[in-house]
Amino acid sequence: MSNPKTIPSPPKPVTQSGWAHKCDVDDYLDRHLPIPTQVVSNEEYYPLPQTQQQKAVEHHLLEMATRNAKKLGIDRREFLRSASGMAVAFAAMNEVFGDFFRVEAAEMTDGGAAEERKVDYFIFDVQTHHVAVDRWKLFGVNLLDFRRTGRTWNPELRKREPKPEDLYVENYIKEVFLDSDTDVAAISGVPALTDDVNDSVGALCHPRYGERRTRGSLMRILPHTGAAGRIGR
Repeated sequence: MSNPKTIPSPPKPVTQSGWAHKCDVDDYLDRHLPIPTQVVSNEEYYPLPQTQQQKAVEHHLLEMATRNAKKLGIDRREFLRSASGMAVAFAAMNEVFGDFFRVEAAEMTDGGAAEERKVDYFIFDVQTHHVAVDRWKLFGVNLLDFRRTGRTWNPELRKREPKPEDLYVENYIKEVFLDSDTDVAAISGVPALTDDVNDSVGALCHPRYGERRTRGSLMRILPHTGAAGRIGR
């Protein structure tokens, strides 16, 4: 087990235009948690301050993780990377919000017990996008570069060069709902003022989309968009 007294502490994060990277803050606070305990931002909006309940979850999570890591003879960060660390996170949320997650006591110290329960998942992708035909360049940015960056995590993307069709709605449906284990996805977009000029992204984000496309079946796309009640009447 590492000795924190012999390891130099990370420096205090340097902010740029008022922002700091979450990973740098976590390093500084030694807070490498398997779940977020406060709202973070991609710099589009200022995040809300940490709530008292979120602080309580963080407190319980760190307290249990420290105790269980010591029992196992490993450092807390290594413990939190394990399946048992995730089980402790669920238990901490139960402590604050109520009994929502099923967690057995053995899972919080026995990684094998936690792994055995990994048989069924509900996967909710909270931010997805696709683009309209011929709109794969936006404000001087080649959106295909995001596919190239994704090769770091997805070896399948290394097999060929990306093409514009990879970003269109047909491939979006194929990759998100057919090729992956995603159950439900939120899609972001800006709808046009009227249906006749909506592109495919705007149409998916139209408030009547769920009624039109998913009547009688499980809704698998949740629209995420802005709305102005007095526009377009």
